[in-house]
Amino acid sequence: MSKYFLTTLLGLMLLALGIVGLKVMSWQSLPYVLIGLGCGLFGHGLGNISNVRILAKAPEAAYIKQIAQKDERNIFIANAAKAKAFDAFIFIFCPVLLSLNLMQVELKAILLLVAVYLAVLGLGIYYRFKLEKEF
Repeated sequence: MSKYFLTTLLGLMLLALGIVGLKVMSWQSLPYVLIGLGCGLFGHGLGNISNVRILAKAPEAAYIKQIAQKDERNIFIANAAKAKAFDAFIFIFCPVLLSLNLMQVELKAILLLVAVYLAVLGLGIYYRFKLEKEF
């Protein structure tokens, strides 16, 4: 539970630092990144804290949730959804890169996105080989 408090506190600190950086200092884009990360961490931590407190008051609901998380059918559905999203990503991201290039977006940004695209494809190939060896 304490790690959720730390996550929430870190989120609040990043959020405050981003707001201070936005108002006081003339940083370019870093405050927006800090605000986004802070909001995400704060929401994640607060959601986990409320989840733990609610499930502590209802042990039967916690047991049902634990069984549902370990259910093979639910795991299969989650993995199939991830696989479909990955397949869609491959076909969606390539035209986005092409359109950004046609819009003459700065080359550094395009190369960064291409590197991310290739990294995701490389991870897909790596895990494909790894899982083929296991099964």
